[in-house]
Amino acid sequence: MRFRLFTILLIFLFSSGMAASKKDVFKVRKVEFRGNIEIDSQTLLKVILMRPSHLFNPVVFQEAILLDDLDALGTYYNRQGFLKAEILDPVITIDSTKRKVDISIQVEEGARARIEDLSFLGNDTYSDSTLLKVSGLEPGKPLIAPQIEKATLQLLRYYADRGYLEASVKPTTRLNDVKDKAFVDIVIVEHSQYKIGGVEIDGNDKTRSNVIHRELDFKTDEIANYSRILSSQKNLYLTGLFERVYLQPVPSLSDSTLRDIHIELKESQAGELNFSAGYGSIDRFRFKIQFYQANLRGTALKIGLSTRLSSIQRVVEAQFTNPRIRGSRWRLDVTQGLEKHFEPSYDLNRIASRVALQKKIDRRLSITLSQRNELNQLSNVIVDTLDGALAADVHSLRGQLTWDTRDNLFNPTSGILIDWLNEIAGGPVSSSNAFFKSNLRVTYQRPTFRGSVLASSLEIGSLSSYGGNYRISLQERFYAGGPNSLRGFAYQSVGPMDASSNPQGGFVHLIWNVVELRVPVYKSLQTAFFVDAGNVWRDRSELSGSKLRKDIGVGLHYITPIGVIRLETAYPINDEVTAPRVFFSMGYGF
Repeated sequence: MRFRLFTILLIFLFSSGMAASKKDVFKVRKVEFRGNIEIDSQTLLKVILMRPSHLFNPVVFQEAILLDDLDALGTYYNRQGFLKAEILDPVITIDSTKRKVDISIQVEEGARARIEDLSFLGNDTYSDSTLLKVSGLEPGKPLIAPQIEKATLQLLRYYADRGYLEASVKPTTRLNDVKDKAFVDIVIVEHSQYKIGGVEIDGNDKTRSNVIHRELDFKTDEIANYSRILSSQKNLYLTGLFERVYLQPVPSLSDSTLRDIHIELKESQAGELNFSAGYGSIDRFRFKIQFYQANLRGTALKIGLSTRLSSIQRVVEAQFTNPRIRGSRWRLDVTQGLEKHFEPSYDLNRIASRVALQKKIDRRLSITLSQRNELNQLSNVIVDTLDGALAADVHSLRGQLTWDTRDNLFNPTSGILIDWLNEIAGGPVSSSNAFFKSNLRVTYQRPTFRGSVLASSLEIGSLSSYGGNYRISLQERFYAGGPNSLRGFAYQSVGPMDASSNPQGGFVHLIWNVVELRVPVYKSLQTAFFVDAGNVWRDRSELSGSKLRKDIGVGLHYITPIGVIRLETAYPINDEVTAPRVFFSMGYGF
């Protein structure tokens, strides 16, 4: 059934391309540029729409679009400082037999204008040398319009962050046509410097004023700083309490040297009842029902109750969140839950209580300190275990550092995530399990060609017990295999096994999603090509690159606002397992 579904999707994609080819049209086969020396052809291709066709994106030749592309190329060259550039009439070659079109575009770049001199006019407060450094411009460099525009914004921000909220910056350019030299004058009108006066709030019908004030990064009677006003707006958005947040400096009625900050808000619906359903190859049909109140009595405290049901777990959980403990930057999360898990080698009943304190050091770095208390009971254990391995209760302390520069939580296209977790159970904390666990995970994404994304992930962890590793409960051990680790292998099938090939779990693991190339196909649909490697071992001494198990695969991804839907198939490489695996899941594998 899985292979049939995968095959149907592929046939649909190819048949769509074939249907387009049957129309009475000519497709663009090749586009080449001639005469371009300083700007390469790949850069110029990004400027135009009439690009070469490829398998999933056929481009039909249209004369009107080609004419617009020629105008766009001329504009692009001018903005890059090639003020005398000419885009000549293209040479169009038609292959009537294959119904293809080749386009050759001749470019005469001409000389590139450069900045001969740069002057600042009207700046009384800050010196020319200071403003030159802020602008990032430099005499002798090419006259590039986007850089001039960027410099203008940087100068405006520089003044606005120092209280000059009404400063204006206007660049003008004078050209010497003979020598292709440019003289740039930046005219500045500073106006007055302002301090912060009062704070006016409108629209907080339910939310208390102190909840809003504690998110502000500025104080009254200090020099107005535009960046802090913007960060305050962002802070208010991130509370999740408001649909709209608008901050605006306005003249103070009491003092002309002050600017009051007017905050206009539109509150979100604080209480919601949500229901969701889905399907995955491992958990089959899954359902989630959640109720939460995100602004309890206008204090921004959040309470919630949720239940999750699938073929591998049943969870009922209550949550409490205080986003600012006593007005500080520390966040408190408390959860209490009843859980039932069905794993390949055992079933687990759990009464869980977790308390976590989290603080964002800056927009990228955060620290989390937490305590985990679990009363666990293993049942239906089918693996051969040593004495003590069923002692399942856990009382532990955790410390976690997270560095996150990803541009999107659900569909990242660039950035790095580094997550380092250390946990100690037993020792200073009473526990049926006495162990130390450390796990480091690093993921990386970067954009490549034509909207494609290159991604990779490495996770390595170790687990050791004070009383011998085999006394660590089965549910605390490492397992691998499945849609979120090694995709060429069955769920939890990689690692130590008993005599009946039941997963026993290990104490050292390395999961390396070596490379994943995500290539856009059509709108929200993308295809992926990937290679995975990794293993789980009983002991550090067994860790070896030669013992890594590997797979290679391909998949289809459909991007939704809340995550990606994946259909992937992967094949083990040089392994005793030879059958491919097909997985259907939600969210990226790493």
